[in-house]
Parts: sequence; structure tokens; C-alpha cells
Amino acid sequence: MMCFRWLSLLVSLGAALAQTPKLGGDYLGMLGALHLKLHLKVGASGATEGTLDSVDQGAIGLACANFRLDEKMLSFDVPSVGGKWHGTISGDGAMLNGSWSQGAEIGPLAVANSWNDRLWRKAAVHRKNLSWY
Repeated sequence: MMCFRWLSLLVSLGAALAQTPKLGGDYLGMLGALHLKLHLKVGASGATEGTLDSVDQGAIGLACANFRLDEKMLSFDVPSVGGKWHGTISGDGAMLNGSWSQGAEIGPLAVANSWNDRLWRKAAVHRKNLSWY
């Protein structure tokens, strides 16, 4: 009987560790030479909402849609520009590593929560000079 209690405890602990990381806030990244800001928030119901700014192009508040979140995997669309992002969330939710696709172009796009300057510099390393807009 004691063995089953330990097993139950281990299963519960494993489930807790596999939970979705905390997501939300303002994330900064670069797509080629373009500076991007991703604004994410999770509502009381657990639904994720967001907007994307392409600062250099003056495109502010582009609505993000179709958020799909499964543990550490995240994806969303930016319908107004025909863009899609999919990737992973770091364990602390401070870094999003993934790919941006728009039309036939696909490239890396990592964004870091703006409160962490070290991660912002790391995200900037993932640049490629691609012009998709």
C-alpha cells in the first residue's frame, strides 16, 4: 500500500513539473533587421491574447489570433500580414524560441521578455536578413 502512495506522489510531482510555463508580458525580438515587440496576456479564463508591433515599419498593434498552447509548445497567427509563429516557451516563460513563416518565407524568430536584458541580447543573435513585409 505504501508503494502505491509513493507512486501517486511521483505521478503528481511529474505532472506539476510538466505544467505550462508562465506566459505573459512584453517580448522583444528581431526578424532580420526589424525590431519586433510581442505583447501577450493570459486572461482569467486562461485564454491567451496578444498583439505584435513591427516597430521599424510603424505597424503597431497587429492582432494575434488562434493561440494554441500545449505545455511548452506555443503557436499563433498574425492574420493581417499572413504570418504564423510556432515554437517553445522556456521553463520560466522568459524566452520564446521558434520560427516565423509568412508566405513561402520561413526563418527563426526568438523573443525574450523585456524585463530580461540578457535574454533580449541572446534573442537578437538569432537574426537573419529576411524581408517579408
